[in-house]
Amino acid sequence: MRDGPKLLFGIESYARHMSNEGFQLQAGLESAGYELYGKHFPPPRNRIDIHRVVRDRNPSIAIVQDRREWDSAHLGCFDKTEEFTGVSFLREQQNIFRATIWKDAWFSRSYHRRGHIDLNPHAYIIYYHPDLVGYFSPWIHRKQFVRTYHAINPAEIPPFSEARRERALISGAINARVYPLRCRAATAARNGQIQRTDVVRHPGYGAKATYTPAFLNRLTTYRVAVCTSSVFGCALRKIIEAVACGCVPITDLPAADVLPVIDNALVRVPHDISISALNNCVQSQISRYRADERENWAKKAIAHYDYQRMYSQLADQIATKRREMGALDA
Repeated sequence: MRDGPKLLFGIESYARHMSNEGFQLQAGLESAGYELYGKHFPPPRNRIDIHRVVRDRNPSIAIVQDRREWDSAHLGCFDKTEEFTGVSFLREQQNIFRATIWKDAWFSRSYHRRGHIDLNPHAYIIYYHPDLVGYFSPWIHRKQFVRTYHAINPAEIPPFSEARRERALISGAINARVYPLRCRAATAARNGQIQRTDVVRHPGYGAKATYTPAFLNRLTTYRVAVCTSSVFGCALRKIIEAVACGCVPITDLPAADVLPVIDNALVRVPHDISISALNNCVQSQISRYRADERENWAKKAIAHYDYQRMYSQLADQIATKRREMGALDA
């Protein structure tokens, strides 16, 4: 296999998205040797014509960001000027290993299918369990999945402190169809059925500013964080953030989805847990909180889920997948 530049067709406005996870993945891959291209990146990489970039750079690997976030016809695209062109040209280059970042396989499945045909990637970079993603995308071979995890920036995590930690927190988007347990829990907390628990309003999705640092600062003032997954069973970033900030995460994440290094820091509950039982669990974890134990888990989470370490590992995984799948040279 030939060696050549590694390209990532990305989204500069991720730096201002409500959550900065996309920005961190791009920055991590850039640190691992990827060249970032897209509208608003510094010259000469402020280019959106994939055809011309590929022709000029002749890469060995090319990653295209989640289509929903650069396709101007999709609601997930906040800056319509960031739309890429020339994707089909990349599909035709048999000597280039193609990958895309794919988050929510269960939404707009016909849309995802069309995107799959347009790019025909060798690999899909996924955040969630391969069985979960594969169930909603039967047209993709499981061998094409490259799993990574949400990450954090250690510089954004405040130093551990036990001070002011007295209560529990429920946060995140409130959508009963997607987050049924979170919705039930938030309503119960507001009604006093789950005691000593605050509910933080979701700031809304957009690309005006990132709320991640402010959220992490607030999270470090709680003992417990109720971190529900979703009706699909996703390993959401807030679970990792809770551990890194010294909280006890109470989650309905399926037991089959094991989070590396920090899994034993989680307190798992069934998705259909009663409010009474959830309240008992929250109160028990608040009362039994051990600062030394949680500080130790926080250190482990910060070290393992550091975005530079995590996405340097992802770069290695992609290179390994390319060798395994034997992408052909021209």
